[in-house]
Amino acid sequence: MRDIAKPDSRFFLKSEYGPLSDDWPAMSFSLPHLKTWLSRSYRPGSDFIIYTGTSGPDTTDQRHRSRLLSLLTIDLMRTYRTEQLIPPESWRWAQQHYPGQWEYAFWVVDGWSIVDLPLSSTVIPTAYEKTGRYPYRGMVIEITGLERENLLSLAISPLTLTRQPVVGEAITLSSLKDSPDLNMEAVRIAGLVFNRVRESGTVQQRTAPDRTAPSDLVLRVGKLLMESPLLCTLCGGLMSIRPENRLLQPSPDRIDSQNGDYGPGNFHLVHFACNLAKNQFSVAEFRQWLTLASASILAEQANTQGAAEMTADGCQPRTDTQGLSLAETI
Repeated sequence: MRDIAKPDSRFFLKSEYGPLSDDWPAMSFSLPHLKTWLSRSYRPGSDFIIYTGTSGPDTTDQRHRSRLLSLLTIDLMRTYRTEQLIPPESWRWAQQHYPGQWEYAFWVVDGWSIVDLPLSSTVIPTAYEKTGRYPYRGMVIEITGLERENLLSLAISPLTLTRQPVVGEAITLSSLKDSPDLNMEAVRIAGLVFNRVRESGTVQQRTAPDRTAPSDLVLRVGKLLMESPLLCTLCGGLMSIRPENRLLQPSPDRIDSQNGDYGPGNFHLVHFACNLAKNQFSVAEFRQWLTLASASILAEQANTQGAAEMTADGCQPRTDTQGLSLAETI
C-alpha cells in the first residue's frame, strides 16, 4: 500500500460480508448519512476505503471472516442505486437474503485485493474493534497512527472490475433538456455562481471577493442534482428540486469559503437556509452553530409536547403507569 498511498492519504475501514469483486464491484451502503460524512471527509485521488470481513456467519466464506479483504477508491460525484452497478443475480441474491439493505452505492474507481488476508484484529485492532459498535455500525472508521502505518506494509494485488454501462453514461446538455425541472434547476444554480464570478473584484458596498468557476458548471450541477438521495452536505437533510419552501432548495456553496474557486474540489450543493447560515464561515463554525440551534429547537419541541399532554384543565400533568409526571421524564 505504501507504493500507491500519498503522505497524507487517509484510510477508512468498512465492514463487509465479502471482498470487492466482479460479483459486487461497488461500495454499497444503507445509511444515507454515510454519503454526507464521506463528502466531508473523503478526498478523491488521495484517500482509500478498506474492507474487513465480519466475524459472524453473514460472511459466508470462513476464510474472509475478520480478515482485511480489499482496498479501493470511490467516486463521490454521484450516488447510484446498487442494482445499477452490480450483476442482476447478485442483486437478486441480496434482496432474497437481506431485503431492503444496501440500497445506495458508489462506483469503485480502482480496487485491490489484500494479499494473504491478514487478521484485522492483528493489523488494526483499535479500528476493527469499533466496527460492530454504535455509532459505527454501517459507517466507516478512520484508521490512524500506528495502525495506519501497519496498513502501509501490506501487500496488495490490483483487481480488474467490470464497469456497468450506467457509469459511462455521462450527462450531456441534451439529456438535461429532456428533463425540464432538472434543466431549469441546473441553469438556475449555475447562473447564481456565474453572477458571483462576474461580480468578483468589483466595488459595491465592499469589494467583492475574487471567484472562479469551470465552464462546464451546468453539467456538473446537473450531475449533482441527479444524486439519490439528494442530501445537503452541511446538515445531511434531504433536498428536492423546486420545493414549496425555498429555504430547502439546493444552493451552490464553496466548501472552503476563503477559496474563491467553484471547481469540483471546492463545490457542493446545500440547503439555501444552510448556505445563508454558513455564509463566509468555515464548515466547523457552521456545525457549531447547527448543534446549538438544533438543541434549542428540540428543547422547545419537548416543552410543547409536555404542555400538550397535560389534562384538560391545564393544571395537573398526566402521569404514566409508574406515577411519574411526564414533565419529570422529559
